[in-house]
Amino acid sequence: MNHISVKAKLALLLVLFSLGIVGVAITGWLSLNRAVATSQALVETDVGAVRTLGEIRSAVGNMRRFEKDLFLNLADEEALLRYEKSWKEQIVSTRKSMADIKPTLESTEQEALMRMETGLSGYQKAVEGIVAGIQRGEVNDPWRANQLMEPLEGRHPGR
Repeated sequence: MNHISVKAKLALLLVLFSLGIVGVAITGWLSLNRAVATSQALVETDVGAVRTLGEIRSAVGNMRRFEKDLFLNLADEEALLRYEKSWKEQIVSTRKSMADIKPTLESTEQEALMRMETGLSGYQKAVEGIVAGIQRGEVNDPWRANQLMEPLEGRHPGR
C-alpha cells in the first residue's frame, strides 16, 4: 500500500465511500418500498373491514325496517309478501357480509361474529315463526307480532 500514491489512495477511499452510500441508499429504498406495501395492505384490509361492517349495519337497519313494515301491513297480502321478500334479502346480504369479513378477523373478533350469527339465526327463526302465524291467521295485528318479538329483546340485530 506504500507504493500507491496519496491521490490513488484518496480516489480508492472515495470509491469505497460512494459504494457504501449507494448500498445504504438501496437498502433504504427497498425498506421504504416494503413499508409502503405493508401499509397499503393494512389500509386496504382495514378499509375493507370498515366497509363490510357498514354494509352489515345497513342491512340490519333495513332488516328491522322491513320487519316493522311486514308487521304493519299484515292485512295486505301483497305488501306482506313484498316486505317478507325484502326482509329475506337483507338476511342473505347480512350473512354474506359476515362471511366476507370473517377471514380478516382475529380469533376474539371471530367469537363475537359467531355470537352475532347465532343472534341473527334466532331473530330469523322468530320472524319466520311470526310470519307463519300471520299466514295461518294466528297473528292478526302488529301489536301481537311485536309482543311475540319481546322475548328476543336485546338478543337480536338492531335491538
